[in-house]
Amino acid sequence: MQQETPLGQRIRIRIAKNKVGTPFGVVDSDLYFGHGFDMQAEVIELAIDKEIITQGGAWYTFGENRFQGKTKVLEFLRADDAEYEKVKELVFNAREVKDGTSSESELGTESKKDSK
Repeated sequence: MQQETPLGQRIRIRIAKNKVGTPFGVVDSDLYFGHGFDMQAEVIELAIDKEIITQGGAWYTFGENRFQGKTKVLEFLRADDAEYEKVKELVFNAREVKDGTSSESELGTESKKDSK
């Protein structure tokens, strides 16, 4: 069902200058009128990018749970706070280097036994 009044829009934010981080970054996000940015939807997008939630066509899989469509994933995570916190923690703890490998060894977090 198509609504006649828009709820928001997909926006692209470009970072031109940055004294602290990498300049010329680009990020896409959903901005909802009257509400702002939806943190839960952003966490889902990051989880899909980092393959915490896997996508196969219109189906999304997280652990044992399988959903058809991104809105069903969003509804599930809004209803279950424990699962949302689990996904959020996995997203924020996931670190990747540009080639896609884990960056634990580059951060110096590997154990002393492994380095001997």
